[in-house]
Amino acid sequence: MIFNLNQYKTKDFIEILVAFIDQYLPCYYEYAPSTAAPQLYAVANGFHESDISYGCLTNFYIDLYTDEKIPNATENLEVITDKLRSAIANEIFTKPLSFYAHVGVDNRINVHDKEFDLCNRKITCTARIFYY
Repeated sequence: MIFNLNQYKTKDFIEILVAFIDQYLPCYYEYAPSTAAPQLYAVANGFHESDISYGCLTNFYIDLYTDEKIPNATENLEVITDKLRSAIANEIFTKPLSFYAHVGVDNRINVHDKEFDLCNRKITCTARIFYY
């Protein structure tokens, strides 16, 4: 099923989610910057929506990245991952005349990719979004 952004207001949810994450570290939607990336940043991606009554159940990822060549990069990444995970768990997002959403954290994953000099952590989340 293809979702109509005007009906489902997914764009509104993503904008508020990215702004929330921006309070902790720079956040981008779907893709990381290709040039001049900050030393520590997040990417909200992998959105998958399923219909429920009056809204949708949305699964998504928050990938956190840092340059592994920076001293204490992994330790700092663990700290910010835990802070963001604690902050977003059971968070309620709302936009008047648009939606109300409850976000839950499903799990946290260490991702290893030897191709790049990046440390990566993935937080998987589920949001129940109700539109009005």
